[in-house]
Amino acid sequence: MMVLGIETSDDFVGVGLADETGILTSRASAPELRNKNLLHEFTKDTLESAGKNFTDIEGVSVSMGPGSFTGLRVGLAAAKGICWSRNIPFAGIPSTEVIAESVRNFAGRFLAVKDARRNEFYYGAFECDGSRWARILPDKTGAVDDILMLVAEGFKVAGRRSQMEKSGILPADMIEYSPHNLGGIVALLGRKRLVDGENLDVASAAPEYLRYPSAGRSGR
Repeated sequence: MMVLGIETSDDFVGVGLADETGILTSRASAPELRNKNLLHEFTKDTLESAGKNFTDIEGVSVSMGPGSFTGLRVGLAAAKGICWSRNIPFAGIPSTEVIAESVRNFAGRFLAVKDARRNEFYYGAFECDGSRWARILPDKTGAVDDILMLVAEGFKVAGRRSQMEKSGILPADMIEYSPHNLGGIVALLGRKRLVDGENLDVASAAPEYLRYPSAGRSGR
C-alpha cells in the first residue's frame, strides 16, 4: 500500500510518500512562505519525484493537530478530497507523535512541542529507548513556564529551534528535527494504521485543535 502523507499543522507545508519499503520521498516548503496554497503543487511534485501519480495513491494520512488552525483545516480538506475522489482509506496522526517519530533515535524523556502563540505551546510527553517511543502524557496546551518546569524535571524538548529559542529554552535542552522529513513520517505512521485497519471515517474526521481562536480573531 502506498500512502500519501500531508503535514500542514505548522507554518510550512510537508508532503511525503511511504510504502512497504518505508519512506519513498519527503519534502517541505520554507517556513517563512506560510502559504498553504503550495499544498497541491507540493503533492504533484512529490508524486513526480517518486515516479508516481494520483492513481498510485492507495491511502492518505494527515497530521490532525494540535497546530495551526488554518493549516489543519487546509490539510484535512485536501486529504478528504483525495480520499473521496479515489474511494481510498484515510488515517489521522497527532502532530506531536509525528515529532516523536522524527526523534526516535533519542533515548530518554522528551516533550514534542509546537508553538501555540500567545506565549504558549502545544505539547505531549514521550519516553524513548533510542528506537521506539511511548506516550506518557496526553497532548495539552501550556505556558512556557509549564515547559520549563518539565525541563527542570529532566525532559528534553523536541521542536523547531526558532520557536524554542524565543521562549528561553536552552540549546542543551533542545532536540531538533528536520521539517523536510515530517510529510514522509505522516505517510509512514498513517500507512501502519491503515494496514492495521485503523482508518478514520472521512466524513466525520475533525482536527484536534485543543483550543479555539478567540472570538473576533481569525485562526492561524
